Amino acid sequence: MGTNYYLIQGKACQSCGEEANKREDRDKRHIGKNSAGWSFTFRGYDAITSEQDWKKEIGNDGCIVNEYGEDVSVEQFWTLVESKRGHTPPCNETYPSDHDYWIDNCGNQFSRREFS
Repeated sequence: MGTNYYLIQGKACQSCGEEANKREDRDKRHIGKNSAGWSFTFRGYDAITSEQDWKKEIGNDGCIVNEYGEDVSVEQFWTLVESKRGHTPPCNETYPSDHDYWIDNCGNQFSRREFS
C-alpha cells in the first residue's frame, strides 16, 4: 500500500483558498509514490530525470497534493523523500535514456512508466 503525490499545475492550493475538490479538474503531474519499506519512487519524464529536476519543477511554493486531496507542503514532501532514502532496490545506477527504471545521483528510484 502506498500514497501517490501530485504537483498541481497553476499552483491552486490552500494559499489561494481554492478547495481541494475544485482542484480535481486542474492539470496534475504525478510526482511519485511513497510505499512502506521502499524509497520514494519518482515518476520520470523526458525533462525530469533526477531529484534536482523535480526540485526545479516544484519550486519553493509548488502545490503538492496526495491522492486523497490533502495538501502537502513542499518542505513536508522533501522531508518525506529524505526519510525514505536508503530503501532502494537494485536498479540502473544512472539515468539511461533507453531504460524505464533508474537511480539518480541522490539515490532516488525513478520509473518512466505510469504507475499508481
